[in-house]
Amino acid sequence: MSNGYFQSPCRKRVTTRPADLDQNDLLIDVTASPGEDPGTFDISVTISAKNTFGDIQSIVGVDDVYLFDQTTGEPEPVGETTSDVDEGVLSISSVGVEQTESNVTSIWKVLLEGLEVVTKDGATHTISAVTKTFPSPL
Repeated sequence: MSNGYFQSPCRKRVTTRPADLDQNDLLIDVTASPGEDPGTFDISVTISAKNTFGDIQSIVGVDDVYLFDQTTGEPEPVGETTSDVDEGVLSISSVGVEQTESNVTSIWKVLLEGLEVVTKDGATHTISAVTKTFPSPL
């Protein structure tokens, strides 16, 4: 007999659905350091899977990475961006980003196209596009 406070336990999903994979499964860490030329900065972005919550276990690879210093309009990518995946963590760097009044106060964005991940159930999936936004690191 139930008093309305207790419910039957729900069934746990055995496999991860690709529709459940999104930017909320990823953590982002951004740092800026002074660049080689005056008035420029080197931007480092690290993207990893959430340990506790989320469906992604690790990152395997990515096709294209774009770093933008604004989220509105049609922004141009910031500098030359390179990326590397090591032990399930995606590292992105952009060298020689010029500091301007607008990119100091704006919200930045990183766009990952063709992100290949391993989910916690062991399957490999490719996410067509993932966007993460963050406050300006400058």
